[in-house]
Amino acid sequence: MEIVRFDINSLYKSCRILFGEDVVLTPQFLSYIQPSGVKSAFRQKALQTHPDRLIQLPDAERDEKREIFHQIASSYKELLNFLKARDSNDVKVITEGWSDTNNITRDCNYNLYRYYKGNLPKRELLFGEFLYYSGNVPWKAYIDAIVWQRRQRPRFGEIAKDWKFLEKEQIEFLIKNKVIGELIGETAVRFALMTRLQVKTIVLHQRMKQKKIGEYFINEGFLSKDEINDLYLQFRRHNILYKAKKIY
Repeated sequence: MEIVRFDINSLYKSCRILFGEDVVLTPQFLSYIQPSGVKSAFRQKALQTHPDRLIQLPDAERDEKREIFHQIASSYKELLNFLKARDSNDVKVITEGWSDTNNITRDCNYNLYRYYKGNLPKRELLFGEFLYYSGNVPWKAYIDAIVWQRRQRPRFGEIAKDWKFLEKEQIEFLIKNKVIGELIGETAVRFALMTRLQVKTIVLHQRMKQKKIGEYFINEGFLSKDEINDLYLQFRRHNILYKAKKIY
C-alpha cells in the first residue's frame, strides 16, 4: 500500500485558512478533525467568497475575493485528501521544520495511538465515545471503528430505491445536486422528492442494520467479548445518570 506524505506546514496553513486564526493547531487537532467538519467550514467560507456571489463588487475587490476562494478550495481539497489517507492507515506527516517551541510533537502519528487519561465527560455518550473516554481503546482505534461501522451500513440510496421511495434517475439527480456537506436525505427533502418522515425511517433502518461498534474492538483484539459486555453495562449506567440529570 502506497504511503501518502503530507507536510505539516502545509496542513496547518490549510487548517488556518478554513478554520480561522483562533484554532489551536496541534497533532491532536489533525487526528481529531472529521470530513464533516472540514466540509462545514469550507461551505461557510465559500459562501463569503464564491465568484458567483461577487458580481456587484468592484473589479479589484472581486479579484481579491476570487484569489481567496481559490486558496479556500485548495485547502479544502488538501485536508480531504489527508483525512482519506489518515483513515486508511496510509499517511505519513512530515514534521521537519517545526521546533519544540511550536508545541508540536515530533512524531505526529504517535498521537493517533494515545489513550485518553482523564474523567469521563459529564454528558450522554455514544458507546464508541465511552470506550475511548474510559481509557479502554486508543483514539485511532475509535476513529477506525467509526469508519468501519459506516462502511457496513446499507446505503441510503439503495434502501430508498428498494422501498420505492426513489427511482434510479432521481438518486442520480440528487447525487449531482448535493451541496457540499449535505446528506442525500437532506437533498431529497430540499427537492421535495422525499418527506422528512421517509428520510428518518431510512436512517433508523440504517442504524438497525449496521454492525455494533463493539464488534470492531473484539475483532481487532483490543477487548474481549466479556470486557465489551461489562463496559456496555457501565456505559448504560453512565448515560442513565446524565440523562436523568440532564447535563449537556
